[in-house]
Amino acid sequence: MAVQQLKATLEGSQSQLQALADTNSQLSESVALLEAQNLALEQQNLATLEQMKSLEGRRPADWLIAEADYLVRMAGRKVWLDDDIRTAIMLLINADKRLASLADPSLLPVRAKIAEDIQALQQANSVSVSSVALAVSGLLSQVDMLPLNVFEKPVDINAQDNELSESTADWKANLGKVWDSMVEDFFTVKTLSGPVEPVLTQETQWLIREQLRYQLMQAQAAALDYNATLFEQTLTQANSIIVSRFDNTDSQVVGYLTAVQNLASTDVTRVVPTELVSQQPLAELLDERVRQVFGEGANAL
Repeated sequence: MAVQQLKATLEGSQSQLQALADTNSQLSESVALLEAQNLALEQQNLATLEQMKSLEGRRPADWLIAEADYLVRMAGRKVWLDDDIRTAIMLLINADKRLASLADPSLLPVRAKIAEDIQALQQANSVSVSSVALAVSGLLSQVDMLPLNVFEKPVDINAQDNELSESTADWKANLGKVWDSMVEDFFTVKTLSGPVEPVLTQETQWLIREQLRYQLMQAQAAALDYNATLFEQTLTQANSIIVSRFDNTDSQVVGYLTAVQNLASTDVTRVVPTELVSQQPLAELLDERVRQVFGEGANAL
């Protein structure tokens, strides 16, 4: 009886030992899993720290590249929307300064494209057509104040030729011409059959001013369209009207004529590039830097 109890107790102890062994094995597996997870977390933490250090080091560079990209885009708007070449060149120069401050050799190709854009804009005519159009507007406002040449000496079809001949054979004719000249100096006869009217009627004066105004308006439109040929032609016509129909002895007309001639010599031709060659490479560079820093999450931005 005692032996059987001992056997039963032994078997129970063996079962407990087996259960403890199984439990210990499970705990060992759990500990190994936890250790593996802890190692993975440590590695992830180290990777995160490295990424944060990389982000911290690249943040100023990426910001300067973003500023350069913005300045290049603004330069394009100034060229095509505001017709402001000078400001566009200044913006491109500032964009290049942003990239140059990074001292990064990988940015040299993009900087070369910016230099190409600057050179192309510097070769374009920097004359502001808006300023030219405003100058023409100033001339238009003065048309009605210019004095016209209202006196034109009529041609006397009955006038005799009183020029003396040098030939001695024409002494009789010369003597007659001298007598006629002396008589004309003593006597003047005029016959008026109606009221005296000005040589230029009001309608004619209005028409002359309208012709001048029309040529100036045509020149203004040609300047805004960068049509240098039409601009020069219309101002040449305006110059001819002023010379032939206005009082060129008046100081105001003389100054006005000089202004028209100076304006006619202005080159309003404008050939600008249809795009900035640096804009696309710079945008691609910025996108690449953003993907390097933020990974695939940058595609969601």
